[in-house]
Amino acid sequence: MNKILLAHLKKPPFETRIFDKIGKSLAASGNLRISILGNSIPASSAFQNAGDILLHPIFKSKAHSPHIAADLLRFQAFLYSELPDVVVVCSPELLAQAVIYGLIRKKPVVLDLQENFPLNYSFQAAYRWPWSTLLQLVSSTYLSALVPFVKKVWMAEHVYSEQIRHNRASVIENKIPSFWKSAAPKPIPGKSDYFLFSGYITEESGVLKALDFFLAYQATFPEMGLIIAGYCPSEKLKIVLKRRAEANDGVHLVGLDQWLLSDSILEFLASARAVLMPYTETKANAGKIPTKLFEAASVQIPVVLPIKSQFISAASHLNAAVLEANFFKPELNDFQRIHSFIHSNQKKSSPIEGAQIFGSEKIISDIQELISYS
Repeated sequence: MNKILLAHLKKPPFETRIFDKIGKSLAASGNLRISILGNSIPASSAFQNAGDILLHPIFKSKAHSPHIAADLLRFQAFLYSELPDVVVVCSPELLAQAVIYGLIRKKPVVLDLQENFPLNYSFQAAYRWPWSTLLQLVSSTYLSALVPFVKKVWMAEHVYSEQIRHNRASVIENKIPSFWKSAAPKPIPGKSDYFLFSGYITEESGVLKALDFFLAYQATFPEMGLIIAGYCPSEKLKIVLKRRAEANDGVHLVGLDQWLLSDSILEFLASARAVLMPYTETKANAGKIPTKLFEAASVQIPVVLPIKSQFISAASHLNAAVLEANFFKPELNDFQRIHSFIHSNQKKSSPIEGAQIFGSEKIISDIQELISYS
């Protein structure tokens, strides 16, 4: 039985793309031993459906932490004890060791590029000039030097193909896993309707703008609630969110200290009236299609985007209902228009009906090809 190893330094092994999309796709193909290395971030609920996939939450580094030396040693030790036939690197920090292992053992390495690694340093609040510029340059040089030794590159976004050139690169977007099914609605106490803000909770993701927008909306329509659901790596931001949620019984926080499983996302999507997406637009996310757009489109839930947002065309391409709003200066007209639309009798479909499905076939064929040549 061939052994496949997937690894991400900052995300847990049960993260949706790594586990639900790539891991389960490979496990379903049969005759493969799948192991996933990830961060030790706990799950927001009991995780019991790993099946035949082996999960190893061995990494300890937190987001933006420079203290990753111990985790790199853990990765190296696991590589040479497990001796995988194919290594799939899902975070670039681990790429150098994987490439060295591949050259020594003559085993193929795959890079699953999930984000714009170099540009993140320039546009995330955790990094300040001149360190942000220096880190961007170093990381860009690092990737350019190592990518030629990678057998295949999977890119989560089309725009990444303009930034990294590789003759065996494929775009495999964060579409809906084929096994997603309808979920039972998950209401919140005292509120029949709510907005949903979910995902990786950071200031860059626009969570504070979403909260400010909701509070202004709630002043006009007090029956509305807001669920903020996801993992928040910033202790400072968690304190701010918890303090503001305590002051308003319409705001409910789910996760923050724990990773939100895909089953929970489905439950909240099943009953949310709309998804708030006040993303801060930067060069790092230009041309991207957020996973939340695929998820919202799959269940026909409208998304609320900033006026003239770069994501409007992508949402329209996915046949997602789009509502534009001024998140910087919320206006009564926006609230009335949104309220009228989301309370119209819009029938929601099953997540699979008309949804764009994740490219499992490409994942499987690439791995089988690499195994046959290794």
